[in-house]
Amino acid sequence: MYYPLFWKRYPHNYTIIADNRESYEGNDEKTTARELYLAKARHKLFEVIHYCLTSYECRFQQISRYHAWPNDQIPPVCESCDNCIKREREKNKVKQTDARLEILDMLHVIDELCKRNDKLITPADVVDIFSCSDNERIRDRELKLPNICNRPKPKILHTKDLVKLALSDLVCRGLVKQTILLEIRKNTTYLTCSVVIEGVMESANSLAQTETWLYWTTKLKI
Repeated sequence: MYYPLFWKRYPHNYTIIADNRESYEGNDEKTTARELYLAKARHKLFEVIHYCLTSYECRFQQISRYHAWPNDQIPPVCESCDNCIKREREKNKVKQTDARLEILDMLHVIDELCKRNDKLITPADVVDIFSCSDNERIRDRELKLPNICNRPKPKILHTKDLVKLALSDLVCRGLVKQTILLEIRKNTTYLTCSVVIEGVMESANSLAQTETWLYWTTKLKI
């Protein structure tokens, strides 16, 4: 049995999971406020994950951008955080590249996976399919891939770490819907946690066209 982290809808009430306990509340303002609170908390968790996935982006700039007001200027790179040091050390191996076309392709992959499969789609599924990986895990999943199985391998987001970063970026920018599910295992009293991709947001493709998608990438080995 699966439960969304913040609520599961029933005909006349909600089930909310908090501190490993179920609480039942009616469809009222209190429930709505609780949903919004937990949705914001979930989004902040995804932002922390995205921050941890970065390898070359200045930490100081990321934190400044997070706290910035509209029209605030972002300070220059600090040149002293771990990512800045790594970027300087590998400056001859990495470059910033526009990945807009591959971001659009990723949105297509996510949309196809979520619409054509009854199974829960995980971030690992998206990463493997987008990366054109043919491994035992993805074969065992037996996913339906009619329109995305013969895609060429990505040339910019060419590592799984970059694909994870780009997927996380899509989630944080609100173009991909991702949630956290809690599952009660049979014959147990504890919950396990799973992250699940629910699909792409309406107008995600047109919004992606208007945004900048620059990533630090390493040069492909020939």
